[in-house]
Amino acid sequence: MDEHYDSSGGEVDVSVDGRALDLCSGGFERMHFKWRFPQDITRVSDGGALSVSLEAGPAGQKEPCNGAIAAISDISIAGSAGISFPLSDDDMKVMDVDRFFSRNYGDAWAGRDPRTGLGSVGLNTREPVEGRPFAYFHLRGTGPGELRYVYIYQRGAEPTGPLGGGGGTNTVWGRGFTTSGNSLVGKVIS
Repeated sequence: MDEHYDSSGGEVDVSVDGRALDLCSGGFERMHFKWRFPQDITRVSDGGALSVSLEAGPAGQKEPCNGAIAAISDISIAGSAGISFPLSDDDMKVMDVDRFFSRNYGDAWAGRDPRTGLGSVGLNTREPVEGRPFAYFHLRGTGPGELRYVYIYQRGAEPTGPLGGGGGTNTVWGRGFTTSGNSLVGKVIS
């Protein structure tokens, strides 16, 4: 698996053995997934949104595989609200899981149309959850397995102006946490 990812986006080439789902034993398919954020995602505020452009396509195959794996493989973006959790139980104990919500998944498929998509997530404006200073969204590649790139944010204390024209302040969320220390994004394979 060749990959690169950071706060501007990322790309990954994934090879899937043809025995996956018994689609083409003896061969393989390779797919390319790419995502780009058109805005600075290192700091976001409650009530804001992030968008991402997504691309997917075939990158090679060995017979007897003929695109059946690519046809069921896609990449999309999702907020943390209402989805299965890609992180460990211990990590989830500090996550404000309903902070990021999905606005548009933007599905891009490797072996069928649409091969490009524009997805987005929004940030809720409700009060922060006590003892849960982190929040996340993720890019998710699905097919015979699942691959997720998890972007995790830590709640900051710095105000950015009034909410709805009066009172209060927006909460600023900035980069700063993964299970590995201080990088912006982590990878989960299942």
